[in-house]
Amino acid sequence: MTILLANAFGGLWDFDVETDSDSGLFAWVSISALSFGATLFGLSGLATTWVGLPALAGVVIALLVGALGVAFHNSLFGWLRRTEASSDVKNRDLEGATGLVVLGMPGGRRGQIVVDAAGKRLRMSAMPATRTDSVRKGDRVIIRRVDGGVALVARQEEQKVEGG
Repeated sequence: MTILLANAFGGLWDFDVETDSDSGLFAWVSISALSFGATLFGLSGLATTWVGLPALAGVVIALLVGALGVAFHNSLFGWLRRTEASSDVKNRDLEGATGLVVLGMPGGRRGQIVVDAAGKRLRMSAMPATRTDSVRKGDRVIIRRVDGGVALVARQEEQKVEGG
């Protein structure tokens, strides 16, 4: 429950519950998918108990329904992320655009930026293009590319003006 609350309200306090893993379970399964699967697991267990199935059969059915629920959740939300886009703003419109960090990205973690592109102001998820970079709230960034709806950004270096 604590993880779900932190995930839901973490942005209000600049708190991040994501992992830095590019592989393993958490690269494939989100907290919301685990919650959905656990809910289906529990409901299936209740239903199999209610109809009077043996305990082992109930556990097997509940595990299968929970796993199918996780797979369905990932498929549905993956499809939604891939097809989600404004009809006016394309990824190529975002590449090279400058934005303002509104949720910091310490240690290469995901944050959020606000960017003006194609005449629209967008708030979008972002990560540093280089995993070792840390980007603070208020920093100006340049979008290098967009991958899966997440902007990969680099800090905009201050231009030093040489004057006489």
